[in-house]
Formats: sequence, structure tokens, C-alpha cells
Amino acid sequence: RVSSTELKSLRETCAVRKHNPFGLSIEEYERGVYLVIGAYKDLKKILEKCSTHPLKIKVILEEE
Repeated sequence: RVSSTELKSLRETCAVRKHNPFGLSIEEYERGVYLVIGAYKDLKKILEKCSTHPLKIKVILEEE
């Protein structure tokens, strides 16, 4: 499981990479496309997903 601290860091990392192909505002970006990471235990893999799948912008933690 990914902690909320890791999740916050991950969101910031993905945002810094500016994978925002739609030219959305930050608010729209935050509400935008979701990458559900409940299945991913390894943060490195999640970051790779962020960097290689730019349409999957927002990272959320799936409730188990």
C-alpha cells in the first residue's frame, strides 16, 4: 500500500513532469484523468507509469 505521504510526493512528482497534454488549469488537472494505483506496490513502477502514460495524469489511491 502507498501511504498518503508517498501519494502526495508522487502527485507532486507527476505534476512537476508537466504531463498535462490538455492544457488544463491545475484544478482541472487535479480532477482530470485518473490512474488508480491500488494494484501497484512499487512506487518506482508507478512513477514509470506517470512518465510513460501522459494521459493518465492524476494519481489516486484506490480504497481497499
